[in-house]
Amino acid sequence: LNAQIANLKQEIQERDQRMAVLNQEFGEPHAQTNETEIGFWQEEVKRLASDMDVLSQERNRLGNELTRMHPKLDQLMEERTKLLKQLSYLKKTLEATQQKLAVPENKGGGLMGLLVADENGMIMMADAMARQILRLPQGEVSGAPLNGIYPSSNWAQTIDDLLASTTIGQARAHLTLDIAEKAVEADLVGLKGKEGQTEALVVTLRSEESLVEQQEAIASIVNEFRTPMTSLIGYSDLLLGEQVGILNEMQQQFMERIKANVEQMQHELNDLIDLVTPDARRVALTPEPVNLIGVIEEAIVGLSARLRERKLGVSMDLPPELAPVRADRDSLYQIMLRLLSNAVLCSQEATEITVTAQEQAAEEKGKIGFVRISVTDTGGGIAPEDYPRVFRRIYRAHQPLIQGLGETGIGLAVARTLVEANGGRIWVETEPGVGSTFSFILPAQKK
Repeated sequence: LNAQIANLKQEIQERDQRMAVLNQEFGEPHAQTNETEIGFWQEEVKRLASDMDVLSQERNRLGNELTRMHPKLDQLMEERTKLLKQLSYLKKTLEATQQKLAVPENKGGGLMGLLVADENGMIMMADAMARQILRLPQGEVSGAPLNGIYPSSNWAQTIDDLLASTTIGQARAHLTLDIAEKAVEADLVGLKGKEGQTEALVVTLRSEESLVEQQEAIASIVNEFRTPMTSLIGYSDLLLGEQVGILNEMQQQFMERIKANVEQMQHELNDLIDLVTPDARRVALTPEPVNLIGVIEEAIVGLSARLRERKLGVSMDLPPELAPVRADRDSLYQIMLRLLSNAVLCSQEATEITVTAQEQAAEEKGKIGFVRISVTDTGGGIAPEDYPRVFRRIYRAHQPLIQGLGETGIGLAVARTLVEANGGRIWVETEPGVGSTFSFILPAQKK
C-alpha cells in the first residue's frame, strides 16, 4: 500500500507539472494562436483537473485501507513472533530428543532393537531387529498400538503409566519379556515435553540369549579345530626330528614354515576362544613367586619355529638375577607369548627382536619395587593417533589396520587384561621408521 501511495503521489506531481506548463502556455499571448487551439488546451486542462480529482480520491481510499489494515498487520507480526519462538523451542526439543534417542553402546553384545511410539502409544518406528526380537510380522508396523505387540498385562500397564506420567524429567521402566522361551530385556523411556507431558516413548530391546548361543557355537567349532591342529604339530615335530627319514635343507625349511604357521593358527584359535567366551579369562589366578627370566626363555622356545621361518634373531638383555614377581605363572607365559608373537609378525625379516628386563626401585621408601619387561620389534613404529587402538579388542572389525602392528587378533588386548589382573601395567612406545617397544611392569616379590 505504501508503494502504491508513493506511485500515486509521483503521478500527481507529474500531472501538476504538466498543468503548470499548459497554464503558462495558455496565458502567454501567441501570435499564431487561434480559437481552435485555445479550445483544445482548455479541454486538456479540464481533463487533467478531473484526473487529479480521481487520483486524489484513490489516494484517500488507499490511505483509509492502510489505516484499516494496520491492526491486522500488527496481529500478523505478533503471530510471526510467536511462530519464531515456537520454532526455536521445537529445534531445542529436537536436539534433546536426538540425544535421548541415541542408543547406548551395547556392552553386553547380543541383538538390540529399537521402537519409538508417540504420545498416544502408537508406534512411529520399529527397526528390523526389534521386529525380529518381538516376532512381529514383516513390513510396516507404524500406527499399531505399542501396548498390543506383547501379550502381557504388565507390559500394557507399564506403557500406560509412562504415557500418563506428568512428572518433570524422564520416566523410565525396565521389564524382562519372555519371548519364545528366551529372556528379552526391555528398557522404556518416556520423553517429556516442556510442561511435563509425555511426547514420545522409546523402547530398547536386548536379547542376550542369542549372543550366548552364537558364542557357544563358535567355541564349539574352534574346539573341533584343535584336534587336527595338534596332529599337524605332532607330525611336524616327527618330520623335523628326522625320525622317519633325513630331510634336505629345502625340506627342512618347508617343514619349519609349516610348523610356524600351524602354531600361529593355534594361537589365533586360542584368541578366538578368549573373544567368544569372555568368562574364559575370568579364572582364579594362582599367585606365586615367579622367575620371569625362565618364563621369557620358555616363550622364545615356544616361538622358535616362527622365528626361524622369518629368519629373526632374539637379543636378550637380561640381568644375571632378577627379583621374582608374585603372579600367576601361566598368565605371565601367555603375556610374553603374545608380545613376542606380535614382534615376530611385524618385524622385518632377518632382523633382531630385543627383550630386556630390569628392576625398578619404589619411588617411596618402604614400598615394594617393580620388574619391567620390554619387547622391541623392527616394525617401523606406530602412528601416535593409533595408540588408543593398540590394546582394543577386535578393533580390526571396525577400523583399518594399524601400520607397524603385527597382531591380527585380540592377543594384545588379552595381554593387557592379564597384566592388569596380576596388578601391573602395560604400554607401548614407538620410534617412527624404526620400531615399537611394548613394556609392562609387575610388583616385585616382597623380600
